[in-house]
Amino acid sequence: MKPSRVKSLLGIPENEQFILVQMGGGIGKYRYAYMREWYEKVNKLQLPYRIVIANQLNGVDYQFRHGIIRAPLFSNGSDLVNAASLVISKPGMGILTDCISTGTPLLALPADSKEREVKNMMLRDLTGSSLCLASNQLSPEDLAHRVENVLSNASRIERAFQKIPRNGAEIVAKSLKLLSGRSLKDLPDIYSEILKLTPFNVK
Repeated sequence: MKPSRVKSLLGIPENEQFILVQMGGGIGKYRYAYMREWYEKVNKLQLPYRIVIANQLNGVDYQFRHGIIRAPLFSNGSDLVNAASLVISKPGMGILTDCISTGTPLLALPADSKEREVKNMMLRDLTGSSLCLASNQLSPEDLAHRVENVLSNASRIERAFQKIPRNGAEIVAKSLKLLSGRSLKDLPDIYSEILKLTPFNVK
């Protein structure tokens, strides 16, 4: 879906930028632990950009200030990411992948689990700095400054994202070819060969 169509559905003029805030779709122990805390900071943000809240968490009882848009659910979430100028999100593989594939700058919120710490480590390693990582100590004013800093470095972040190979289907096909007709005892030897096909370092 073109960004202009997404903005039309959100009620935003085509030439107006917006920041997407995304807290994930998890429930129970998978729900982002700092969600309410960051919603409160976002609610106090003073920025010359429209703020759009992704609406994966239906039924979340939080009153956003006037002017903040609750997005409808999109069948393809990357359409919403692609139309945004910046994404503020809890760390997760899905949002990281969407931002990389669309070239959209990401400001990742603090991790609340070991698994999410890994996602923030990946983002830091990819961009070569902590520019795209928010800390728990950020006030709404500090958050606004960080948003502006990330936006001013958008081209640098997009270049870093473009380094990621996008030939996953080819890698899977070659991997399956290596595995075809082999037994489990062959797997340790084949594994190192498969890793050579991927962006990951072979230890």
